[in-house]
Amino acid sequence: MNKTLGCGFLEPVYQEALAIEFRHQGIPFEQEKELTITFKGIELEKKYNADFVCYGKIHPV
Repeated sequence: MNKTLGCGFLEPVYQEALAIEFRHQGIPFEQEKELTITFKGIELEKKYNADFVCYGKIHPV
């Protein structure tokens, strides 16, 4: 993704633009994917919402 939007927007604007770019590039993704967290073999009540999960994997941004 290039610098088309520039800087100064809040995160949701960039997330929406990135989703558009993923679609344009044919990258399979899930947005705001809720993930289960396990600690010492115990599933926590709290969940984690990943901004994007691409190709079924979590990618750092």
